[in-house]
Amino acid sequence: MSMNHVYKFHASLLKTGQHNHLPSLGRILLWCAATPSPKSLSYVRALFVYIPSPDTFAYNTIIRAHVAAHSSPSHAISFFTQMRQRGVPPDNFTFPFLLKACARLQLGQDVHALILKLGFDSDTYVQNALVSFYGACGSVELALNVFHAIHERDLVSWSSMIACFCQQWLFQ
Repeated sequence: MSMNHVYKFHASLLKTGQHNHLPSLGRILLWCAATPSPKSLSYVRALFVYIPSPDTFAYNTIIRAHVAAHSSPSHAISFFTQMRQRGVPPDNFTFPFLLKACARLQLGQDVHALILKLGFDSDTYVQNALVSFYGACGSVELALNVFHAIHERDLVSWSSMIACFCQQWLFQ
């Protein structure tokens, strides 16, 4: 689907009065997250303003889009901050996207503290993201601490830890 298709879809929502219909807007957000480009990101940011009450899914999608674009991790963090300020609860999908953005900016221990505070520290999906985050930041010891805390390690857990060791070896 091209941006022209997105524009046409959005125009049809406007014509039919469904421009505030969250599931339809969610489809546009998802498309832009799946194929991020500077054009789609600016469009989705402008569109996001018109969502009356964005939910966790909407925020996760726009955070994911900014992380996938590899160019705007600070925008992803800004949307997470906005999410928290509006009282929208994060879920176990929020933190892996957020940690990827934080790794690019070499920050994120505050996010780890929030993960602990909100009780997501036992979620394998979130723990795997933490291992990857610490590995990307070059903190093998912290990655290993998180890895050892994972009760049910899966393929991603092991792959993340191996990648962490490989990155450390490459930079020595």
